Amino acid sequence: MDPPIAPDNSRLRRLAAERGLALAEALARSIREGRLRATLLAAPALSLASVRAAIQAAAQAQAPLLFTAGPSQVGCEGGYAGWTPEVFVCLLRDLALEQGFDGPIVVGLDLGGAWLEGLQSQPGHSPAEAAQAVQLTIRACLAAGYDLLHVRPAAGEGLPLGVSVRVSDIVARTADLIAYAESVRRELGRGPISYEVSAEGVEGQPVDLITFRAFLDGLKPALAERGLAGVWPIFVVASLGRDSGAAAFDLASARRLAEAAEPYGASVRLRDADGLADPAQCPPAGLLVASLGPSLADAEHDALQSLWKMEDQLDLITGSDLPGALEAAVGESGRWLQWSRPQERDKPLAQLPAARRAALVRLCSRFVWTDPLVVSERQRLMKNMKIAGIDGEAEVQNRIAAALAKRFQAFNLNGAAARMEQIVERWPVKPSPAS
Repeated sequence: MDPPIAPDNSRLRRLAAERGLALAEALARSIREGRLRATLLAAPALSLASVRAAIQAAAQAQAPLLFTAGPSQVGCEGGYAGWTPEVFVCLLRDLALEQGFDGPIVVGLDLGGAWLEGLQSQPGHSPAEAAQAVQLTIRACLAAGYDLLHVRPAAGEGLPLGVSVRVSDIVARTADLIAYAESVRRELGRGPISYEVSAEGVEGQPVDLITFRAFLDGLKPALAERGLAGVWPIFVVASLGRDSGAAAFDLASARRLAEAAEPYGASVRLRDADGLADPAQCPPAGLLVASLGPSLADAEHDALQSLWKMEDQLDLITGSDLPGALEAAVGESGRWLQWSRPQERDKPLAQLPAARRAALVRLCSRFVWTDPLVVSERQRLMKNMKIAGIDGEAEVQNRIAAALAKRFQAFNLNGAAARMEQIVERWPVKPSPAS
């Protein structure tokens, strides 16, 4: 079986392969061993504009780039971004060529666990159905050429809100999914890949050190029992909490978490890093990866709103109604209910006050960029901008890229790809198997 097409043909990927390493592991080790004091940036797969902007910003920074895509974004049935894993990897390769980016792109599955995202998260699915769904996702990602799998089966069907499953159950489910992924990897003839895990019992809640250590203490023997003593996650994913703001980030707490992971041979990936008041705190805290998401969706929404306001000032016979299309699509999707207040849940979105509707549409816009009406109105807006001599999509892309450029700088990633190459190049090459 031919190996899948890699998302990049970077020198770092080739150097890692020559040393028998997965790309993500090589990046992580180069930061630790080279004492680079850097934090890798992980971008989501929200839309074509945001993905293109992430590659543009990485090219300008000459930095490595991670993508972490959950099954609801990029899934076997397409996800809300509209791509399957195979299509997504091919898209990344094409966009890297388009942007002239020759650096490394790590493609990762985010939230790869039953009852978390996608079809298996819906009520009424049995444990067997949920497990089968996530196995199909893992197989599709490995077949597409993903580098990194987030194995995170912590939540359980039917548990009361806020109740955690037992750590032993999290350990067993995690080890089972890693064992399944390893069997598929071998079946497909893939080289080494990387794993990341989570210790939280409830999605979106901050991790505590007791659970963190108990989980990792239990995972090593669980993997060994499954014949996987040589397999170990490179990242442990930790959250500030889904609704945490900048005040929730404490440098000392983050450093304690990173220090707790170090004896286990793992590093920390921070979720929910959008709201950090000072992203430059991440490298000194020892956080090896920080994930962004909603802030990039906000940048795309706000850029489009600015263009629509400009269009409104033009003397046009037929203007677009992108705000109306977005509100209709968000209302129909029901996504806004996740952030609704108790007094709002028995009302349609259209009946909420204007300011509240606008806030919810902005928050949920990322879920509906591929809605047919939204696509149509966006195209009409861009045509009208072209009449005015403005490349609307370039304006949107540049707005998102500018937000990302600030993070690359804060995470000490400018020029990091070359520094990492120098470090990895010094490591011994793995001997080729005897012919």
